[in-house]
Amino acid sequence: MLLSSIIRKAALALGVASVLYSPAAMAESSQFEFALGGSLGVAPEYQGAGSYGLDVGGNFRFTNLQLGGVTLAESDGWRDSAGFAISPTLRLISPRRANDHADLAGTNDISRALELGARAQFTTDDWQVYATLRRGVRGHRGWSGEAGFNGFFAASDALTLSAGPRVEFGNARYQRTYFGVTAGEVAASGMREYTPGSGIHAAGLALGALYEISPQWAITGELEYMNLTGPARNSPIVARGSRSQIGARVGVVHRVSLF
Repeated sequence: MLLSSIIRKAALALGVASVLYSPAAMAESSQFEFALGGSLGVAPEYQGAGSYGLDVGGNFRFTNLQLGGVTLAESDGWRDSAGFAISPTLRLISPRRANDHADLAGTNDISRALELGARAQFTTDDWQVYATLRRGVRGHRGWSGEAGFNGFFAASDALTLSAGPRVEFGNARYQRTYFGVTAGEVAASGMREYTPGSGIHAAGLALGALYEISPQWAITGELEYMNLTGPARNSPIVARGSRSQIGARVGVVHRVSLF
């Protein structure tokens, strides 16, 4: 429901912008296309957990976004076009409740988080570099992001494989939310107080696959390994869990064109 509301609001905002900004030009050159999907997999139950659970996720990204001749995102449907592009992005982070995990007993609950931001990337036929930066607007108020490299291999006309390293980072406010232990949590949790600073908190490798069923539908798969480091490495929360974070998921994506 939350993701649907965000998409509707984004569509409405862009619709209003199309009326206010040179209507004649917008009618000739505007595009608003995005890919929306869901995935099912296995992942750590929270950041730093040593236990795993079912991971139900969502996916939203612009495939073509052009406003009044200004291109913010462009692709042939599934594969990003060559060159530089920048587009909006969002991320949902599942809530963390102490009562659900014995290792978190005595810590404060963290609400489901919503992050909004932007993604910048440079793409060629064979590789891509990218970086995202987002701010929490619900659940936390910190900044977080990711940077990485993807090498592409076209196994067939329909199947594209990708692989590459990536890092995740956040400011001190983000790190304190997910890896910190406050003075008020010490007695109840039995952990030492920990106040992490900003920095890269995870580094690893991801393998991906995209199989195009039709111009509107595709199946995706991903296997990811991340090692918690930097501000997260010395966290008492991670010490009770694991620095090694592995995730695997498959999903279905639908491409939507509004105009």
